[in-house]
Amino acid sequence: MTSKLSTENFKFLSIKNLLIIFIAQLAIILLNPSGGVWWFENISDNTATYNVVMYLIENLFIVLMFTFSSIIRKDFKRTGILSLIATLNFGLVFYLKTNDLIPNNIIAYFHPVTLSLFLSSIINKDWKTALLGYLFGLLFSLAPMIGSLIPILFFHIWANSKSTENPQKKAAAFISRIYMYYVIMLILTVLYSSIIKDLVFSPRMMITRQMEHLFIISSLIVCYLLLWNYLDNYYQRNKKVLFYFSLIPVVWVVPLISILSKRNDKNKNIENE
Repeated sequence: MTSKLSTENFKFLSIKNLLIIFIAQLAIILLNPSGGVWWFENISDNTATYNVVMYLIENLFIVLMFTFSSIIRKDFKRTGILSLIATLNFGLVFYLKTNDLIPNNIIAYFHPVTLSLFLSSIINKDWKTALLGYLFGLLFSLAPMIGSLIPILFFHIWANSKSTENPQKKAAAFISRIYMYYVIMLILTVLYSSIIKDLVFSPRMMITRQMEHLFIISSLIVCYLLLWNYLDNYYQRNKKVLFYFSLIPVVWVVPLISILSKRNDKNKNIENE
């Protein structure tokens, strides 16, 4: 008797999907490096054409943040629904902010970046990921989009990398882990700057220091929950030295290098009985 385990989630961590994130980051560097900041400034100082172009470009990246999971799944109906929600959300927040109808310190709670992971998970009825995504998004809504794009897009595939029935290709495993560590180190850097050095992380949002610290710590906890889940499956629940090294900053370079030298071949695609 032969049974096959589903690979629906693990295929998210493919070279192609990781490459899309890299290309998206290059695109925002070229097209809108100040994304998420220009409309907090006095946009009346800009020409109308500049504001319209910047708005459309930023909306394009926000739509990608909402729809990335659906695009990967080739679920075009959900992609369309989420694209509409993303556009309406950004339009509402942009209108309220630029007309001074809401104070800056509450924008983070329904900012498009905050809701991007939350709503894309809600529409898939993944309540746990929706909650984690909301907490994660709160922190990155405070940062310019040039810094938040990779974490938000990678969260889509990170949170869905739940099964490792097939050995992951070395290149995909290596790059996936680099993205994971990049996001964690980004948050650790923010934590060091904000909590230890007492620097203001996002002065334009004007949130309290206590809330800023809560957002940072919550996001770091979310990252480690996802990293633990991924490593637990990657190492087939075999808690050896490489597993624990993979959780420790700087030291995690050891298991990172080991990915290239030894394939995770304990996984089985087919189980014979």
